[in-house]
Amino acid sequence: MAALALFGGCAEIRPPRVTDDHFFPALPEPPRVQYLRSFNGSEDFKKRQPLLDYLAGAEKSQPYEISKAFSVAAWKGRIYVTDSFGLKGLNVFDLENRRFYVLGKEPGIGEIRKPIHVFVDEEGFKYISDLVKRQVLVYSPDDLYMRSYGDGSSFLPVSCAVHGREVYILDIAKDRIKSDNPAEEDYEERRDQILVLDKETGKPLRRLGRHGKGEDGFLFASFMTIDRLGNLYVSDALNYRVVKLDGQGNVLGTFGRHGDRPGDFAQMKGIAVDQNGLIYVVDAAFQLAQVFDNAGTPLFMLGGPRAPQGAMDLPAGIWIDYNNLDYFNDYFGEDFEPECLIIVANQLSPKNRIAVYAFGKRQGLDYSKQAPVAALDQKPAKPLWRLTVLPPEAAPVQAEPPPPSLKSKSEEKIEGTVVR
Repeated sequence: MAALALFGGCAEIRPPRVTDDHFFPALPEPPRVQYLRSFNGSEDFKKRQPLLDYLAGAEKSQPYEISKAFSVAAWKGRIYVTDSFGLKGLNVFDLENRRFYVLGKEPGIGEIRKPIHVFVDEEGFKYISDLVKRQVLVYSPDDLYMRSYGDGSSFLPVSCAVHGREVYILDIAKDRIKSDNPAEEDYEERRDQILVLDKETGKPLRRLGRHGKGEDGFLFASFMTIDRLGNLYVSDALNYRVVKLDGQGNVLGTFGRHGDRPGDFAQMKGIAVDQNGLIYVVDAAFQLAQVFDNAGTPLFMLGGPRAPQGAMDLPAGIWIDYNNLDYFNDYFGEDFEPECLIIVANQLSPKNRIAVYAFGKRQGLDYSKQAPVAALDQKPAKPLWRLTVLPPEAAPVQAEPPPPSLKSKSEEKIEGTVVR
């Protein structure tokens, strides 16, 4: 009995007691977001059975921690994370089966070499932007490699989104520009444009925007997302603004400026939109995410470098998830009514690499005095302007045909992990 007590059985993390420190914004403002928990790597699902392992001579394996999380997405029972400085492949937190594994490590056309961004569509297909392969790789809901967009040289994808029959790729490749002045040398210029492809064929359809200020386009755009109506939202980093546009390049709204007051931006990163049209924008300089209504009115913030619970440290990607609330039932405060999850990837946080929050309301508090917010369905009477719309590249962008649907036969062991 003493030995059993010494070695113990399964040890799992218990949900902490929920206090006012878990909520954003802080009282006396009516709280809208609760911090739930974080994920950091294979140890999150590790069940420790020291005595049984000792008696059985269990094989030791190497645990794995996310090194520098950049982008995050989620679907039914899974959270997906890109880690550009860690293992090759896409990191997967399998909530349903309580395991961690890495997708796309096997050499071949489906190998994920340097993932920078991940997007999951409504059917569960995963679109991974790879900076080394200069392609967008597509994996099925059951983790089978399907195809790639791009021939390895036509574009450099930093972000991707899908709606209907079109794929939108934020292209940051550099073009060599010939100087108008014979005395000056040619120079390189970042495209900063959205390349639109046909989802089925990979055929390029059009290019939206260009590198520039004002109404020309984008200046070092960093992230992009899409709402349920098919409108795109771009973090236009060095123009210090969010640009909302439709798939034809019509700008439907824009907000933001450089500064340090609510609604201002300094180092814009990830952007996400919920089903009601609230816009969540990550700012790495302020170490937080700001929440706006669909017209760009600032509402509140969450995170921050010194938050008692749910602090952020160089946050990058953000994702809104409606599929996985049930997996966090034990973490919700008794008086909290959640509507969706907010998942944030932190690049430098020692314990909150993937921080999970929930948006909702606390019972017994008066939310009626809050000002009405502009919703997603409230459209402007006419576009503000139209971005430069360029024809597709002369050279066709190749889309690899789907290979036979075969799962990988090789697996590597990481503690609590399957590497595919």
